[in-house]
Amino acid sequence: MEVTWTKVKLFSRLKKSSEEVGDLTYIRKWCLEDRGLDWVLITNLSFTNKADAIRIVNIYQKRRLIEDYHKAVKTGFRIEDNQLKQASRILALFGMIAVIATQLLGMREHCPVFSTTLVEEKIPKRWITLVERYLKVKIKTVREFWRALA
Repeated sequence: MEVTWTKVKLFSRLKKSSEEVGDLTYIRKWCLEDRGLDWVLITNLSFTNKADAIRIVNIYQKRRLIEDYHKAVKTGFRIEDNQLKQASRILALFGMIAVIATQLLGMREHCPVFSTTLVEEKIPKRWITLVERYLKVKIKTVREFWRALA
């Protein structure tokens, strides 16, 4: 993978004096062997060398997982629809939902890696028992567990 970057200044069109709004950096990451792998991102994070540019690219690569986490909390658990009024109770609910959401996302991320692995090797036994009893199925692999849970 190749990485290049360039710093730019952002100006506002709305201000008459063309006042500078801020500094941005465009980072391009691409693969010489595969023209389909070409990625450009814009960041306001500052850096001065290639190692820092790669570190920032690696941070942005986690964005999909972060977005999926927020989607799980908002859409999957419908956190905004709760009927709780006290902040302490809302925080307690969010604490439980955050743990469950991260566990589910972790399982989803590991599912392709451990798809044929026996479920007992990667998933807690009580989770397996709970899903098997609720759905009245017998689960053998990590992939079967994930599909049943989904």
